[in-house]
Amino acid sequence: PGGGAPEGGGFDADAADEYRQLDAKAVAALQALPQLQATQILLELRRKKGAIRNPSAYVMRATSNATGGGGPGGGGGEFRQAPGRQSKWGTAAEDDVDAEFANRDEPDEDAAKPDFALSGALAKDENTGNMYKGHVLKWSEPEDARKPVDRWRMYEYKNGKEEKILHIHRQSAFLVGRIKDIADVLTMHPSCSGQHAVIQFRLKVLKDHETGEELRAILPYVMDLESTNGTFLNGEKIAPARYVELRETDMLKFGNSSREYVMIRAPA
Repeated sequence: PGGGAPEGGGFDADAADEYRQLDAKAVAALQALPQLQATQILLELRRKKGAIRNPSAYVMRATSNATGGGGPGGGGGEFRQAPGRQSKWGTAAEDDVDAEFANRDEPDEDAAKPDFALSGALAKDENTGNMYKGHVLKWSEPEDARKPVDRWRMYEYKNGKEEKILHIHRQSAFLVGRIKDIADVLTMHPSCSGQHAVIQFRLKVLKDHETGEELRAILPYVMDLESTNGTFLNGEKIAPARYVELRETDMLKFGNSSREYVMIRAPA
């Protein structure tokens, strides 16, 4: 399909099947890597088959991560910690990029999922029944909500400069907004609403039309919570109160803020 991929590329059978799908740029990027590293990328692509719509784009991102370069949109920024940058959003362990890479095969500790259950004096809202820290939440997690398996990140940029990295893989939902008590991603721009949007991870069941095999993936979605000034995905305003699936390298903006949030799935 992409054109330009030599037959098999010298890879074993499983990796060669994925290699044949790639366009010329992705092939060139793979060939610049050591054979073992390139094979690992192709096998990971095969493992995620059905959840990735553009194999060539996935390979380009994976090879860029492998070589430590490549900001979003060709802007020249790098997905690496800037020298002297203050602590990133998240836990102390997440702030240490080197430690995280060294321990990448260790299972994540289970993070406590936000408790939206009713209790005591907070159980006052009979309409929604969805209170958290004294605030009525504008959404309830769906039945298919799941904590992600992959280590998703949102890279926050302002005027093309990386500000921080938001780690969004420790729980199933992340509230974006201006209310400090409950927001996971705090957006203080005056055009943003108190509860502006939510990043929600959901289980998606895919079906291979050739084999009939079911494939399960936990994927991120965004929903605008009927904010005053809207949520934008890749420059387009999304409809409120509807989940929209997010893909790697998608860019989100909230209200009239100039901050951009780029979705990246960290290498396994």
